[in-house]
Amino acid sequence: VITALMDHGGGTLEAVAKLVGEALAVPFHKVDVSPVGTRDTVYDCVTHATRGVYAGGGAALKAARSVRREILETAGRYLNVMPDALELMFDPDADQAVVYAPAIPERRMTLEELATRCWSESWKTIAAVESYRPTNCPPAYVAVLVEVEVDTGPERFGR
Repeated sequence: VITALMDHGGGTLEAVAKLVGEALAVPFHKVDVSPVGTRDTVYDCVTHATRGVYAGGGAALKAARSVRREILETAGRYLNVMPDALELMFDPDADQAVVYAPAIPERRMTLEELATRCWSESWKTIAAVESYRPTNCPPAYVAVLVEVEVDTGPERFGR
């Protein structure tokens, strides 16, 4: 995963790895999140509060879902199975994700096999670029004023 997100110690990049791992059926510790650099990542506005998980995690999840669709479509061509008939799951014996057809158990391939075939046959690179602007993300700058009035019975205390 290449992202412009910064992690200030709150676990933002780990959350991104978990979102991508779940979408691609791999454990999050197998998802590599590249560190931010001004020469190799796009501009991103400020990272604050949980904005990284809201916006950056949302973009990573959107990209992972696009990659998942591309994995199933590409594997479908190699396995001669319609993409809608394929599933993606983690196989602990292979220690990686496997694309398989539940109705035809012998039709399966690991992600490593899929990537190797795409590369060795100069066919394609499976990748996605996405952005995401959540509607409920906390704004970058905000002022909050709260007026509190405590009613303790017969006496009232004001602001």
